[in-house]
Amino acid sequence: MVLRYVRRNFDEAAILAVAAKLAFEPDPSFSETELATIAAMHRAHPQAGDTPEELGAWLAAMDEDQIDGVVSNTKGVLHEMEFVRIENEDGDSVHAALFQSTNNPGYDVQFVDQSTGETWQAQLKATDSSAYVQEWVDA
Repeated sequence: MVLRYVRRNFDEAAILAVAAKLAFEPDPSFSETELATIAAMHRAHPQAGDTPEELGAWLAAMDEDQIDGVVSNTKGVLHEMEFVRIENEDGDSVHAALFQSTNNPGYDVQFVDQSTGETWQAQLKATDSSAYVQEWVDA
């Protein structure tokens, strides 16, 4: 039970820690993982500005419910970015890319097999709920 809670909530805690660092630490330094989280925040929330300083000011002005939304959206985008990174580093001929827009209708990732030219798209779901996935399939 505790392991499942930690696994489900670690991403949220890590994202929240980066948000707090951005919002409240003067002149913070960031690890590679934290920089990936910041990139995901920028992708999920382009209205927040282009720099870590602008993102920090945007986050500092939020209430708890707004921060929860930012963390949730960032988690989804971070998982998409990580999926694409892993696919593109696996040594096969398939290349993955995110759509320019984070709210592309129906799909999150586009693929091309560089050997055959075949293309396809996929919707990613970061969940342990098979019912959630089945709901999307049925829609």
